[in-house]
Amino acid sequence: MSLDCSKALQFLARCLIPLGLIGQATDFTNVSYDNGQGKTLHAYLAKPPDYMNDPTKKYPGAVILHAWNGMSEEPVYFADLLARQGYVVIAPDLFRNIATSEINIPWNIATTLSTPQHRMDQDVDAAISYLTGSVQNVDSTRVFSGPGFCFGGSQALNLSIRRAMAGTITLYGANIDGLQDPNNNDLWGELGIRETQVLGIYGADDGAPTPDEARGFESALNTRNIGNTVTIYDGVGHAFVSPKNHRAGQSQAVEAWNQVVSVMNGVVSSGAGLSRRELDRPAHHNNLQRTNRPSWAWLWDHTMDMFQGKGHFSHFTGIWHHQKNEQGDHHPSAHKLRTRVSPRESKHAHA
Repeated sequence: MSLDCSKALQFLARCLIPLGLIGQATDFTNVSYDNGQGKTLHAYLAKPPDYMNDPTKKYPGAVILHAWNGMSEEPVYFADLLARQGYVVIAPDLFRNIATSEINIPWNIATTLSTPQHRMDQDVDAAISYLTGSVQNVDSTRVFSGPGFCFGGSQALNLSIRRAMAGTITLYGANIDGLQDPNNNDLWGELGIRETQVLGIYGADDGAPTPDEARGFESALNTRNIGNTVTIYDGVGHAFVSPKNHRAGQSQAVEAWNQVVSVMNGVVSSGAGLSRRELDRPAHHNNLQRTNRPSWAWLWDHTMDMFQGKGHFSHFTGIWHHQKNEQGDHHPSAHKLRTRVSPRESKHAHA
């Protein structure tokens, strides 16, 4: 779809906001900045508790990328958690003040289809420029692409393909279907040109991306000698790491988030970082952009989620199971945690 479609969608959103059918991303942001073209952008910024106690201390950074519904409680919640671990975190609004529920499927489909990828790329770059240029004491050589969730998981990979990043954290980003061939250098871009770490988190019951695609992605990473950890969690599908699920009784979501923190901390403690040459290198043209758009199979899976209690709707079934458990019932055996970790983990994952 064209940029005109995106503008039409934004106009419609402004009409629906007073009715409570569509929200505003600025309800979940706390900073604004110019994109260099006269457009004001918004993001959520989280800082460590000890930020600037020591004026000489440099902090690693992270770019959290939201799911297909835009800015919400989710990126804010996880940005705050990462900040407590010592990161300065920015979560940019990629849909320019359009936000809604993760289960507003028709609207979310329309948004992801109509928002131009090149514009989102520019907005992410503007967020990184703000993080490293306007926020004090952020180490520009140690900024992570991600964590990215769902649609944001694809955007996290997209970012690392375009420009060198300290590491890449993708949670069930579906564009790994385009990263199955390790020999197509044009698709991989900057990803893996330097020693890096990629963490991919997936659900065994997910239909997009499928476990087979996750294993194919892992195999391609290994062939290209890219340090990686790929984990497939049994008993869960899409979007299982959420604020609602990040609590006792939801072992997969808790363990997956702990894995995110562990891998990021491992990269930081290893001393790995980008060189000035890597930071100054022009952005790579991303030939994977075609796969950032939802496929018909992906759209169908998300539409059927509401009838099967899967994907984004699993947030509600997870709450139901938790309530049943409090009443003396037990989670079904499918919800026990079983993980598959890549046999070729990077040294950073255990540093």
